[in-house]
Amino acid sequence: MLIVDRIKKSFLNKEIFKEISFKINKKEKISILGPNSSGKSTLLKILAGLVPWDEGNITLFNQDLLHISLLDKQSLYQKLGIAFQHGGLFDFMNVEENILFALKNMTDLKMFEMKDKIIDFLKRVNLTDVLHKFPGELSGGMRRRVCLIRALITKPQLLLLDDPTAGLDPVNTSLVLETIQKLTEEIQCALLLFTSNVEVAFSASSQVALIKDQGIIGPHTWDELIALQDEWITKFLTGRGYQPQSSVQKRSVSLK
Repeated sequence: MLIVDRIKKSFLNKEIFKEISFKINKKEKISILGPNSSGKSTLLKILAGLVPWDEGNITLFNQDLLHISLLDKQSLYQKLGIAFQHGGLFDFMNVEENILFALKNMTDLKMFEMKDKIIDFLKRVNLTDVLHKFPGELSGGMRRRVCLIRALITKPQLLLLDDPTAGLDPVNTSLVLETIQKLTEEIQCALLLFTSNVEVAFSASSQVALIKDQGIIGPHTWDELIALQDEWITKFLTGRGYQPQSSVQKRSVSLK
């Protein structure tokens, strides 16, 4: 689905990435985890075609992005679903109009098919009552879930999510994660989720790539990252006492 091969990026002589390499396969779910200001959003924007990179190669859906036409790039990017950290909903459009914007620009469906599809997706996450509301009338959690629907309703092959739970309380965080899991499973798309929250990263995926020192480590499982015995990695992952349930169960079995 995506191969990132030794890409580098700097802004005004400030190095953002020394060298980043990883890949994601069909239907795979990977989280890109890193501290605030580590370059996560920059990497997402590079992958989404919004920011150029300096060196290296990116292959998207088996196409080398350095050696294809602009028209072919646009066609490739239509296979992506993207939701940015603050949602990006148009505040002058209601929920239905916001989602219609994606369907009109990325599908050939007829209007009645689009509207039926919107209602169907809203039903799946218990949001049918927000159809005609504007973003300003929604809670933070509702806005994030509407953004997810807009990103997924076109049935992308790869979904990019920029810190989808940032600033949300635990209840809304759980609802957003549940929505991500439910819809990505139904659509059968690959997921690349960018976050600074360790629990969110490992709740959304079992494989996590960790940004460290302008590079990337992984993707690895929790146990594989801990087994590296890197003091910074261990402190970053365990600093708030979190441990994935699967790892806790493994440890319990080994102790027995």
